Amino acid sequence: MILQHLSLYRNFQSRRVSSKWKQVLSSPQVVDFLLRIWFPTSTVDTALHIPKGLSTTSVTSLKAEHINAYCTGQAFAYARYDSWDGFNMRLWFHSMAYGDGIMAWIDSTDSDVIKLLDIKTGQKWSFLPEARTGVYAIALSSSMVAAFGTGRCDVWTLSAGHHYSLRLPSAFFSDIAVSSKSLAITLSNKWQEDSTRVEIVTWTLKDQRTSSSFVALPPKGTTSRPSLKMMLDSQGESLLLLEWVSNDFGDNGPTRFNYTRTSLDGNVLTQGTLETPSTKDYRYCSDETVLKETNREAVIWAFIKRQRSLVDLSELMLICYNFLEDRLEVHRQVVVGLCMNDKSISSLFHWKNAAYFLQYEYAFHSLRVIDLQSSTCSEAEMSWSVDIFNPPLPFPDEAVPHTRLFGDETFLVAVFDEGFCVWCFDANLQIFNEDIHYKEKRKSNIAERRLLLEQDREKKGSQP
Repeated sequence: MILQHLSLYRNFQSRRVSSKWKQVLSSPQVVDFLLRIWFPTSTVDTALHIPKGLSTTSVTSLKAEHINAYCTGQAFAYARYDSWDGFNMRLWFHSMAYGDGIMAWIDSTDSDVIKLLDIKTGQKWSFLPEARTGVYAIALSSSMVAAFGTGRCDVWTLSAGHHYSLRLPSAFFSDIAVSSKSLAITLSNKWQEDSTRVEIVTWTLKDQRTSSSFVALPPKGTTSRPSLKMMLDSQGESLLLLEWVSNDFGDNGPTRFNYTRTSLDGNVLTQGTLETPSTKDYRYCSDETVLKETNREAVIWAFIKRQRSLVDLSELMLICYNFLEDRLEVHRQVVVGLCMNDKSISSLFHWKNAAYFLQYEYAFHSLRVIDLQSSTCSEAEMSWSVDIFNPPLPFPDEAVPHTRLFGDETFLVAVFDEGFCVWCFDANLQIFNEDIHYKEKRKSNIAERRLLLEQDREKKGSQP
């Protein structure tokens, strides 16, 4: 049906045309199809706060409003945190983490204390590692936070504050990941050239059981330079090791992406390889992307290739892992309005049918959003709120400020050198330290757009 290609928000707007349109556009065949990507099941299908007593139509309208806000960048609330309790973005990739509405970071000014902030309530936690030898990385889930140090890993549960200290067989750290039930750490010495296997350590929260093993990786050519990523599935029952295999000579040959799925004991369950044409002409833009599973799929790598003949047209290529089919897949689409130069920052955050990235050009940040359903990219409506984190003086051409994006269905978190800010996409959720002026400006912007649309309709209606 052609009407199924309308966005859900446009669906609700189009119902005003006539009673017949309202009847057709309200039918389950149309609405359920439009909701399937964001809300695939009808039971526990959303983290949104839905007031009690709402009719089915009102709940659907609330979901449509949520999807529209997410895909256009019109968050309902905003909060900022400047120089928050020793927060220091300049440390490195693993010095901060986000999970289920909680932000965590290493306080380098206070003996590497791990500090957490609940974005919704403002509740704060502080955890001090057992050994004072420094913390190199942290990871966070809805149930626990883990901190990696030299030859050890400290774990704290968020609900009860229970502390566990794990001794590791090696001090060489590569990556760390946690789920609600388990954690995994890959240990590798970056000075060693062995890319045929990796050492992993796993730990389960239920029985505090630790397992250490070496996992054999798929074979690679002698001139290959693999880049390794890791994630746990949403159930915390299996581990994914993912490799992007590039060539030292940078030729135009095919690019290989490998995956190895193991049990928590290190037993290899499945392995596979995906080959694509050379990525030589693509811009890699997901080096600092946190791997997240949504709708049984996770975006592992993202690439962008600018169409040289067209200024505002680029190809977006996503390498994804499909949990249902247990395989890597490639998704390509041409996006209108997507344009990046070599000096811009483009760390992407993906959630279902949308992707956000912070772009830095001419000494200013801009927040842009890609609507994957319509294949369009535009400046997010809330982009003006990142101006507070623009540096007072232009950065030199060779230097760029640090930025990262985290998030989920409810929040988008942007991290800068000076602090971080949060946008909330839940209309019925009040967040800690909420900026009242943001809400006022949001209402003003929406009223202005409606007035312009009405004036445009009147102008067209008066024309002969």
